[in-house]
Amino acid sequence: MINWAHTCEMPDPWHWLEPFDMLMTNGLGMPTDPREQADYVSRLADAGISAIAVGEDVGAPGISAEMSMASERRALPILLTAYEVPFAAVARVVADSRTDHEERSRLLKTARIYESLRTATIDRRDADWLLDEIGAELGCRLEVLDMKAWRFAFAPRLAADASIREVLLDALDRCAGHLPAILRLQFRGSAALAVPVPSRRSAALIASDFHESPELSVLQHASTVAALELERLASERDSLSRSGHELLGDLLAQRVDSVQATKRLEAFAMADRPLVVAAWTRPDEGREPAGDGAGRMTPVGAGLSEDLFARGVPHLLRVGDRQSASLALIPADEASSAALLDLLPADSPVGLSAAVGAVEGLPRAVREARWALAGARTRRTRIVRYGEAGASPWT
Repeated sequence: MINWAHTCEMPDPWHWLEPFDMLMTNGLGMPTDPREQADYVSRLADAGISAIAVGEDVGAPGISAEMSMASERRALPILLTAYEVPFAAVARVVADSRTDHEERSRLLKTARIYESLRTATIDRRDADWLLDEIGAELGCRLEVLDMKAWRFAFAPRLAADASIREVLLDALDRCAGHLPAILRLQFRGSAALAVPVPSRRSAALIASDFHESPELSVLQHASTVAALELERLASERDSLSRSGHELLGDLLAQRVDSVQATKRLEAFAMADRPLVVAAWTRPDEGREPAGDGAGRMTPVGAGLSEDLFARGVPHLLRVGDRQSASLALIPADEASSAALLDLLPADSPVGLSAAVGAVEGLPRAVREARWALAGARTRRTRIVRYGEAGASPWT
């Protein structure tokens, strides 16, 4: 069965076509080595391609015996298209053979995707609900992977497996920093598809747990919806970052009492939990400062906040300039401290305060973090925690 006929001269057409497509090629992307030709056929068969149509007398590499045997072994026909027959005519024949039922099915799925988006917007449903609804319509599980933090965008505490990260990084390396239209991979022990998400942060929509592979055209509509959700999430985080910056300033200046502070910290999932203050500097004078000299957020500081959110780290951030330290209030756990260290330049010394359980102790924690930072500078080490040798005013 052939659902569609499409030209592709890429060396890896299986990343650009869907199951039951026919590949039409003039051979520009076909390998010349016989063993590589056999592998070329096998990869296309693995992707569910129905047939290969090769243009005759247009400079395509000769079809080797190994390629022919692979074609027979994998039941993937290779057709030679006469020079005078344009690929457009072949595609038109395939298009005319499609049934109205197939087209109606695709249009119905697309309409339901956007109906789910409308419902989620009106009923104020979250992104997880929306992806579950669309996934149920497409017969698969849908997740969005942030390819900068390598965390799932709507569950940022959940890290991607090393195997999927390796596959996606390899694809980005081969495709000049972009994902192909569709990437086939193994995810959680079964077949999956990755489709790029057109958002400001590099992201991929992962479709898994399907019995029948979703159509690329429909998955791309799902990807568009995912992009809208990512932009909404980014807008919410930008607003939270700005209010967090203001709240930390109020806490340091002791302009709010403990009751008000606890209520405002609830919005950051930071109330009633142990916290630490981190202080650091950026020693490279040539690097753009994170602050503007008045404590206001600049793109560098905003980028750090965005990356912390993407890793699931609640925080209040106050950026410094070249003369003063930057400060962050984060949960007092190793994962949060490790995430912050991973995001800061390797030559930035960092001081951590002792854990603080009440907002009244925050000014003391800031002093502790700065003392620890001074200890890190003196000892020329990456991080010092308050109480370690050289990290208090008494040592």
